[in-house]
Amino acid sequence: MLALAFAAAAGAAEQSAPRLALALLDRGSVEFRSLDGKKLGEAKTGAGPRALAVSGDRLFVANRGVGDEPGSTVTVVDLGELEPRRTVKLCEGCAPRGLTFDSQGRLWMAGQAHRALYRVDPPFDDPAGSLLIAWGWPTDVVRMSGSDLLVVGYRDAGAVAVVDAARQFATRVEVFADPDLLVSPEGRREVWIASSRRPGLARLRPGAKPGEFTAETFDAAGVTGGLGATPDGSRLVRSVVEPPALVVVDTETGEERGRLTLAENPGRLAVSSRAPARAAVWLPASRSVAVVDLSDPAAPRLAGRFAVEAAVGAILFVP
Repeated sequence: MLALAFAAAAGAAEQSAPRLALALLDRGSVEFRSLDGKKLGEAKTGAGPRALAVSGDRLFVANRGVGDEPGSTVTVVDLGELEPRRTVKLCEGCAPRGLTFDSQGRLWMAGQAHRALYRVDPPFDDPAGSLLIAWGWPTDVVRMSGSDLLVVGYRDAGAVAVVDAARQFATRVEVFADPDLLVSPEGRREVWIASSRRPGLARLRPGAKPGEFTAETFDAAGVTGGLGATPDGSRLVRSVVEPPALVVVDTETGEERGRLTLAENPGRLAVSSRAPARAAVWLPASRSVAVVDLSDPAAPRLAGRFAVEAAVGAILFVP
C-alpha cells in the first residue's frame, strides 16, 4: 500500500509539473517539453501554428499557414493525452494570428488577412460572429484582467482596438506605431503594449467614463521580442533585442527592476501562470529555448537551455 501511495504521489507530481507547448512553424505541430528540455509529446496541427491558448484541459492552436500551405484553421489538442482531437476550418483565408478566451469561455480569434475579430462559441465548430477592426493588420488579442474587454494589437497601425465583448463594439486607442505585443497582468485591470518592430512600451487602462481609455507610455530601450507577466501581476517581463536581455519591469511604476543579459537576440517568451515564476524565451539564432528563474524578479537567473529542431511561432506554459 505504501509503495502504491508513493507511486500515486510521484505520478501526480509529474502530471502537475510545468510544461511548455512550442508551436513549430516548419513542422505544423506543437511539441511539449519539460523545463529541462525533455520531449513529452508532439501533436500534429494545421500549417503554420502561430498562436496558443488554453481552456480547461484543451490547448487551442491557431494555424495561420506557411507559404503555399493554407492555414485558417484551429486545432484542439487534449492536454492529458497530448494528442490532437480535431482541426476545424473557421474561415477562408483569414490567416488567424491571435487567440484568447473571454469569461464565458468563448474563443476570440484575430484574423489577420480579413482584419477582423471572430467569436467562436463552444463546441467551437463555427464562428458565431465577427467584428471588422480594420485599423491595421491584427496580430495579438488578450482579455483585460478582471473584465470582458478585449484588446487587439496591430502591425502597420499606430493604435490598438479595445473591444467590448458583450456589445461587440470596438474603440480605437492611439499609442505608438506597430503595437503588436500585448499582455494583461493577473489582478490588474490594464494591458501592457509593446512592439516587435521599434522601441516602445505603454500601459492601457479604462478611463473615468465608460468607453474611455487612456494609454500611458514609458521609456523602454530596445525592440521587444516577447512580453509576459509574473503570476502575481506585479512584474512585466520583456525579451529585448539589441542589446539582448530579459528585462523585468514594475507594473505599478513602469520602472526596470531586474535584467538578465542574453548571448543572442531573443524572440517570443512565455511566463508561468503559477509560482515559482519561470520564463521560457525563444532564441531564434541558435534554435533553442532559455529557461529563466524569476523567483527573485530583481535578479533573474538562467536556469537551463535546450535545443529545438524547428522554428517556434508561439510558446506557452500549459497545465
